[in-house]
Amino acid sequence: MKQIYTGLLAVLLGGGMLLRPVWAEASEPIPDMTDPTADTLFIELDLTEGDPLEVLKQKVIENRAAEGLLDLETVSIPESQITVDHFDPANKLREVNVCIDLASAEEGNELEIGYSFTEKVMFELKTSTAPQLLLTSDRLTLTVNDEFDPMSCIAWLADDKTAMPVVTLDSNLDLEHPGVYHVDYSVRDSEGNKTSARLLVEVRKKSLTGFQTVSLEDAHIADDGSIEAMFAAINAIRQANGIAPFAMADMAGLSAAAVRAQEASYYLSHSRPDGSSYITALDEAGVAYCHYPHEVLVAYGNSVETNLNWWMNSPGHSAKLMNPGMDIIAIGHYGGVWVGMIY
Repeated sequence: MKQIYTGLLAVLLGGGMLLRPVWAEASEPIPDMTDPTADTLFIELDLTEGDPLEVLKQKVIENRAAEGLLDLETVSIPESQITVDHFDPANKLREVNVCIDLASAEEGNELEIGYSFTEKVMFELKTSTAPQLLLTSDRLTLTVNDEFDPMSCIAWLADDKTAMPVVTLDSNLDLEHPGVYHVDYSVRDSEGNKTSARLLVEVRKKSLTGFQTVSLEDAHIADDGSIEAMFAAINAIRQANGIAPFAMADMAGLSAAAVRAQEASYYLSHSRPDGSSYITALDEAGVAYCHYPHEVLVAYGNSVETNLNWWMNSPGHSAKLMNPGMDIIAIGHYGGVWVGMIY
């Protein structure tokens, strides 16, 4: 009749201890090896490791071997059987009784099935799967003082846990100054698994292009009614559109522009009061020019921003100011009239 190894018998001999194997007939009930006073074994199960029951079986057997209660070389873990009362993978933390029927690793051994033992186990189901985080893009372009909602850049956020993971942000973004910045997204679930993503944010100067209202404040230009402010604003427009900035005219050119602004304050025309062309003002001031000069006029008061908007929303005037073939501008301002002589 087949015999089953059921444990060790301790025999006291002269102050020492002798351990002898204890065998039982297969027809006899297998004794319960659970020690009710023993500490409950705590095991973490990672769902990504495979079948949780198989993982639990392996961990329990390996723990018993670590305690010196069995030899792993004599045990076939795959062939051993596990029974767990009320095992529910959806319940992440639970105490259960685990019964394992060991199978021998030795072929031809009459102990095809070894002994059984029961272990009280507290198991916790964990997963090493990180949350899923996908951004709408890895790069974003904004202009100075734009509004920015970092959460709107998340295209997909998911996790295999019941609760949604927490999103934290780390950023050096400065919406008041042009530059390239970053926003780092970090998503960590309840078990510590983490996913990260970086969004590069380029902040540009306010684009001062035509057919829209431009703001000197956004471009950090003081609207003080000076020709210097108008010069800076026009060049900001050109640079925002990839056009080289104008050079300010010399004193001769500025003198000619001042004359034309004064003349236009009472005779708003590209012809001079005497009927001659505006170009003669440059000639009389002794200005040397390489390109045929153009003139732009506007008469809407002293505000740089107001008059600039009128120019930039007039296709003919904005085309002259944005002409990449022109190098120099002379600006004149008198009595609410602005003139730009471009050459």
